[in-house]
Amino acid sequence: MSRSLLCIAETMKRALTIVTCTISILGSPAASAGAWLVETGRQHHYNALHYYETSVFTNNEGVSNPTDLYRKYESINLFEYGFRDTITLGARYGYIYASQSNNTDKGLTDPEFLARIQLWKDSRSILSLQPTIKIPLSESKKNRPFSTGQYDAEIRLLWGSSSSEERKPFINLESAYNVRGGSSNPDEVKIDIAGGIYLSTELIALAQLFSTISTGHEAISITNQNPSDFYTQKLEFSLVRQVKENLSIQLGIYGETFNENSSRGSGVFISLWSQL
Repeated sequence: MSRSLLCIAETMKRALTIVTCTISILGSPAASAGAWLVETGRQHHYNALHYYETSVFTNNEGVSNPTDLYRKYESINLFEYGFRDTITLGARYGYIYASQSNNTDKGLTDPEFLARIQLWKDSRSILSLQPTIKIPLSESKKNRPFSTGQYDAEIRLLWGSSSSEERKPFINLESAYNVRGGSSNPDEVKIDIAGGIYLSTELIALAQLFSTISTGHEAISITNQNPSDFYTQKLEFSLVRQVKENLSIQLGIYGETFNENSSRGSGVFISLWSQL
């Protein structure tokens, strides 16, 4: 293999690791109440275990190339509390174990703190605003491999609507702007769509699409900052079954359906939803 091809392959591997870690922290599928708020004084917990793998990296021209197998095991925890009828407070954190090419990284992700504020509501629909801040655990990548060492701030607009029909179909739409700290981290625009239907009184079928695009990407070109120009769409299907009055279990699969300058892989997960 020529020296130039070796350099390209090594660059792609480094890019894959960086982008995969970024998506692991910022774009992992996770359960939540969507636009809806938690009842005052109640607590909701979402605890998920994910397995994800990829051996393909797609460049900015849409060309996919093989890479060394990357595996990631992740625990995602989300806690939400109904502070008031119109305000829900929450915190999200996780732990990742990842390996590629005989290299292993493990550690906590940076914690995120959020507030979901009801802007408008009627008998079927709700509109909410959700600011979130991510606090870095450390500035040292050696001690905290999944910490960016920078503060991030996100503002998210959420709209949800449900039907009063017997099977109770519902939809949730979200759009967000994520301001990322550090000169090498471009801001991000996110658009998430979720839809579900009750198959029975105890079983829900869910489909979700998570889209993330850097603000320097040619599709939107909000800024000229372009050190990590990526675009990714992740599709997820799952079933949620209520096993007790205040406990449900979710089983699902997911994977990238379209991406540029990022990895394309697939994963499975199991999540517990509890209410207190």
